[in-house]
Amino acid sequence: MFGNADMYSLIAIISILVAVVVMAFAPKMFAKHGKRNVLLVFAVVGVVGGIIGFVGAKQLNPILVFVSTALHGASLAPYVAAIFTFASDIVEYLEQQLGQRYEGLVTSVSSIGSKVGTGLGSAILGWGLEVGGYDGALIQQAQSAKDAETFLLFIVPTLASVVCFIAMWFWDIDKKIKK
Repeated sequence: MFGNADMYSLIAIISILVAVVVMAFAPKMFAKHGKRNVLLVFAVVGVVGGIIGFVGAKQLNPILVFVSTALHGASLAPYVAAIFTFASDIVEYLEQQLGQRYEGLVTSVSSIGSKVGTGLGSAILGWGLEVGGYDGALIQQAQSAKDAETFLLFIVPTLASVVCFIAMWFWDIDKKIKK
């Protein structure tokens, strides 16, 4: 990015540091506002961050890219904090609705989903670079490869944030679980 491969390391560091800080506050945010509401808001943060990053990359503006990276890291944090709680919510909900606990089934489905998602994420990255004509042996990449990198770095996560927003919009188990 910007003709400097070291930028990717800086982007990753910014994203991770911001995510760790926000993650520390996620449980308090969940308790105060509800998991669904917090995740909806942070999905919007992810969309905004992706748009800012895409514009910043196209304008070769590192400040916008760094702001985008911080927003992206912040948007991921509550999801990372909550991801393993969804399975227990489903188990509790099923027990209340059906009178039986399905820990094994829910955990298996969650595990398979994680593996498939990780594999698809890696494949999408590889396919995107292939479509863009990326060649790791080249010192200077073609413009199509640079465009593919920008798309993969900013637009794909933005689309993922939209999917997360839609999923959380329909997530109503929190309301249905009798405390």
